[in-house]
Amino acid sequence: MIPAPPVVLDDPPGTALGMKLSGHVVLTWARERLPLRTRLSVALLCGFLTLTLSPVASAQARQAAQEAAPASLSALEGHLRPLARELAARERFYGLAWPGGQQAAVETVVTDGVTAYRLKSGQVSSFPLAELPASIRQATGLSFEHDRAQRRAYYRLDAASLSLPPELMKGRWVQLIVHETFHAFVQGNNWPEVTRLLGGESRRAQTYPVVAEPRAYRGELGGRLLDALTTPDPARRSRLLTEAAGLYQGWKTRFPEEVRLSQWTDIVEGSATYFEVRVGLMTQGADGNASALALYLPQGLPAARPDLTAEAYRLGALAGLLLDQEGDPLRWKARVAAGVTPLELLLGSRTPTQTVPSGAALGQAQEAADRLNATLSPWLEPVLAHLQAGAPLLVIEGRLQGSFTTRGFYRPAAFPEYTLIPITGAAVETQQGTVTVKDVVWLEQQGPQMSLTFVVEPNWVGAPSGKLVVTHPGLSRPLEVTRETDGRGRIIYRAR
Repeated sequence: MIPAPPVVLDDPPGTALGMKLSGHVVLTWARERLPLRTRLSVALLCGFLTLTLSPVASAQARQAAQEAAPASLSALEGHLRPLARELAARERFYGLAWPGGQQAAVETVVTDGVTAYRLKSGQVSSFPLAELPASIRQATGLSFEHDRAQRRAYYRLDAASLSLPPELMKGRWVQLIVHETFHAFVQGNNWPEVTRLLGGESRRAQTYPVVAEPRAYRGELGGRLLDALTTPDPARRSRLLTEAAGLYQGWKTRFPEEVRLSQWTDIVEGSATYFEVRVGLMTQGADGNASALALYLPQGLPAARPDLTAEAYRLGALAGLLLDQEGDPLRWKARVAAGVTPLELLLGSRTPTQTVPSGAALGQAQEAADRLNATLSPWLEPVLAHLQAGAPLLVIEGRLQGSFTTRGFYRPAAFPEYTLIPITGAAVETQQGTVTVKDVVWLEQQGPQMSLTFVVEPNWVGAPSGKLVVTHPGLSRPLEVTRETDGRGRIIYRAR
């Protein structure tokens, strides 16, 4: 049941992304080719990975940061001063980028576990460690949390983050903060029609095994949208959009399950990425200029990746920027908040030109799908085999502390009630104390009760001291459990 080590993939350059699941934050990063010949070791696919820097590059980056910061500043404060100024510059455009967007301009608190600082209005000041949320104080890696009542965002950096070259760290963290505060303080609980989609068939997930053809449709669609956005030729723009409409309608017709499955993510992540990118364009004076867009967007947009959920970021941003060019930006944003995807608003009623993915695009998508399935198989296939055999489940009732890292979100055809989430690192707060989770597959189900469910091998269960205990190899310590049976006769071991 212990999966094989992560496979290192040579993904294209990307950007920092943030994701939420069932009200909790998933910290995700995309691969980047860095200055100083720094290399990132990719610990998962679909754009989600763990950052580890080579010792030589880390030493170079630390030395550069120390030389750039005054001697009186701590290493963390030296990093945060330019970040705070950049964040304040972007906050000026929040209300212009989205109705009510100014609500995302909140107080930001950043810590490395040793010191903590408040970022507000471009200034940096000390913040008491004792006032940090427990999930941030106890986090062992990159993590963040939002307090809507106090209008405050908390971020925990790790050594790898602080080792990044200062300019790269500033850029990536500003993007992440803008994106995540939009989620928390603009979307929040303010879009009930979108929230209701999670009660239906929409969720953050991709079907498993991964199929190539729909990835080719969405990949080609993204290419047409980017070209339409950056061309100065109105006739070419019109042609590209009618081709994009043909690809969009073809995807909807051939893969209706994906349309239902992706609706929530296409809205929530697509609009947040649009906001992040649009604010960046406004700050740099590149908003609405095709030539400037052509220079900015390759760096400012998330990388193109063959994954249904990851595609939502890029496609939503591109569709939103094109909708701005169509006019009446307030109306389309209101309709997104009411539950219509940016892609549907841009292309749903446009007369299409029948278009299908090219042979080259289909071939590339097939290669990517094959690689992805081969990497996922050691994680997901044993779990599916145990579910099929009626194996017991361990249910841990508790709250995730801060963010967690994952290899993606997958909905198996044989068990559509579950979303399989390979977790590479997380911490769960239970009545028995905090439990660290590593290299396990979470069987996530929709519901009000926050819990984590895992498959259990029979020999992991025992009663050494008269109390029933599960010793799961993916958990940091054994857990006392109670035994029950669900309505299907499956044994459930429950830890509280």
